[in-house]
Amino acid sequence: MKTLLGTLLLLLCTSPAWAQITITEADWLGIANQGNNRAAFTATQASLPTLATLASTSSQTWDFTPASYTQNASTGTVTLLTDPSVAPLANDTDFQAATNVIETVPTNLSSPTTYEFIKLTSSGEWILGESEDSSSVLIKVSGLNPPMQIATFPMNYQSTWQSASNEDVPANSLVKTKIAVSAIVDGWGTLITPSPTTSTPALRVKIQTVTTIHEGSHGASDTGYSYEWLTEGLYSATIAYSGFDAAYGVDSSGTINGANYWAPSGAGSVNIFPSLPGDQLHLSLTQNPASNSATNLTYTLQTGGAVQVELMDELGRSVRMLENDHASSGEHSILIDPSTLAPGTYFIRVEANGTSAMRKLVIQ
Repeated sequence: MKTLLGTLLLLLCTSPAWAQITITEADWLGIANQGNNRAAFTATQASLPTLATLASTSSQTWDFTPASYTQNASTGTVTLLTDPSVAPLANDTDFQAATNVIETVPTNLSSPTTYEFIKLTSSGEWILGESEDSSSVLIKVSGLNPPMQIATFPMNYQSTWQSASNEDVPANSLVKTKIAVSAIVDGWGTLITPSPTTSTPALRVKIQTVTTIHEGSHGASDTGYSYEWLTEGLYSATIAYSGFDAAYGVDSSGTINGANYWAPSGAGSVNIFPSLPGDQLHLSLTQNPASNSATNLTYTLQTGGAVQVELMDELGRSVRMLENDHASSGEHSILIDPSTLAPGTYFIRVEANGTSAMRKLVIQ
């Protein structure tokens, strides 16, 4: 769910007049496909902004630049799949209404690949649940019944939505969880983010999330609050906070618990985490899933050296060696013809210069 909440922050189509700032289904699709072209930055605890500067309503300027930020390390490659049937457990009752799937292939190869099922229509967006592929073991992580609405279309100033769902977590069948969300687009103005300083027109969404958990005769409820700023392009921001009054407004004692902003990759402050091994080779596939047309695997070497590129089946057994040679620095491409492979799931592993990375390939 985190991955999708993070993606929701990117959805905005804007114009000079605030009343014409509108988010539509088409806007979401256009920007969600650029998910890997953004970077996330988290404010250090000692420099968190205050509600006095960020929690005002109406036409405002929200300035995130005074805080100090660190860029978050990449956790994987995110792809918006338009065919939900290629995802594990797509036939599960909770997932059958999905129109898209957000696939996250982790940089850490020991972690599972996750699939978040969503329903996207001209009137809104809903989360249906999540599955994962852990070393070819397919697991249903959770299902939401009814689906959880996280956006309404068209979305503009003063748009509202409410949603309540029961979360099914098969691994914890004795625990019953209900999640209720209330959201309102309560502000409009300008969002300012740092390094380089960029000002963009923005809508602000105020969200209340109530999570109630029952286990046998015991129960507990927790309420969370957040603001999300939606801007044009890849700029956006969010804060989580506490300190709420009875009229669903933040009082003067409200406390910021966390603050983040998103910007195009390459922007941002110093103190950036070093790239993880999976990032150093910059693996990508032009077609995935692949069926009637060939797909190109590309990788990039910072320095020349020995390279091995191996195609494996979903059990990790070698199918063929695609490359075993010396390669110069720079970008390289390998053509893979799907007609020479049986339909199914494969993995491509690239080893070079003491590091390795892997990408999943589906042949239809």
